[in-house]
Amino acid sequence: MHRIFLSATAAALLLISNTGAVFAYSYAEAEDPMVILFKSAVAAARDNNWEEVSGLAKKGVALQKNHIFSADHIAPRIENTVSEKDISKTAEHFANLVYLSIREKLHQNRKENFSN
Repeated sequence: MHRIFLSATAAALLLISNTGAVFAYSYAEAEDPMVILFKSAVAAARDNNWEEVSGLAKKGVALQKNHIFSADHIAPRIENTVSEKDISKTAEHFANLVYLSIREKLHQNRKENFSN
């Protein structure tokens, strides 16, 4: 169960370790679209609703399209894990999507601050 939140913990540590980045992130935890997606996917997996999980996985990968930190490289692994109906691995992959989303948001905020 501890492996599930490893990536999410790493993302949180990234935010905490860079004081300026914490304020630059600009989403409250409850508002972040990828965090909402993560929670929905884990809940759907626990309810054994793998069709919904599959749809959420596709949505999560799509949200990262055309970003510097794209999720295309992990999409096949996510699909494979969902087809195997592995709740723990599925949660881990969605946590990775959260991490990529946070990195993207921080990168964009830093880029905007440097251009000002």
